[in-house]
Amino acid sequence: MSEQPDHSNSTRASGVLMLGLCALALLFMAHHPTLGAPGYDTLAEEAAAESGLNGLVHGMLIVITVGFFVCLAMFADLLNRNYFITRAGLLVLGIATLTMIGAALVSGFIVPETARKLLAAGMANEFEPILRMLGATNQTLAETSVIAYGAGMLLWGARLVRMNGFARVSALVALIAGIILAGGMLSGLLHLDVQGMTLALAIMCAWFATAGIVMVMRRDGA
Repeated sequence: MSEQPDHSNSTRASGVLMLGLCALALLFMAHHPTLGAPGYDTLAEEAAAESGLNGLVHGMLIVITVGFFVCLAMFADLLNRNYFITRAGLLVLGIATLTMIGAALVSGFIVPETARKLLAAGMANEFEPILRMLGATNQTLAETSVIAYGAGMLLWGARLVRMNGFARVSALVALIAGIILAGGMLSGLLHLDVQGMTLALAIMCAWFATAGIVMVMRRDGA
């Protein structure tokens, strides 16, 4: 019994953290750099020049993505890890986390470093075909991540439906968000350019925020 207050405090703190991470994620995503600005002779020059901002934005998004998963792991305790659907959802959300980190590493660090090395070697013209390959890698990882996030939300939404209080609101948001994310990607209606990724992140955060509120309220009703 003596350990319960500490656990409750940790759960509520994770809920508050989840809400804060949602705000930070949208803030940094709003500053996501894109290639194609005027004033550069080649894309390689632009990618190298923007490497600082690119690294900062993607580095912070990686930290935030890891933070989301830590909070979701705490949320799994409220959903009761003895349920198969809870464990399955956490596993799928873990896959989503890893693939999203991979996508951010490609865009934020591998692309700029490739540009710098090609510029140093006097091979700036070789950057564009390599960029297309790296872009395809980034897209594959990001698309896999969004589908996995959607699937995880559907699984945990099905669990939250059986709970009481605000958890049922979170269930509704999870199910709607999961259908939009997974369905949108699989149907081809959702495209992960910067605008599409911002939309996907906003949909994710809509459910993350409700999960955070459930943790703050600590009313699992199970």
